[in-house]
Amino acid sequence: MDQDWHTGHFACFHCDLSLTGHRYVLRDEYAYCINCYEAMFAHTCEQCKAVIGTDSKVYISFLPHSLS
Repeated sequence: MDQDWHTGHFACFHCDLSLTGHRYVLRDEYAYCINCYEAMFAHTCEQCKAVIGTDSKVYISFLPHSLS
């Protein structure tokens, strides 16, 4: 993200919430507030179906692969 913004114009790409002074996540060169990012892109736990949020300390992903 190689752009400059006035603090009042730096906002979530999805909901337009001001990100000035707030945590945010960059995805595909767009800034998202934590709520929008988790609602749109976060994975869910297979056991409890809860969102694995940006504050999760442990995240394990199992990707099956062939053993040849």
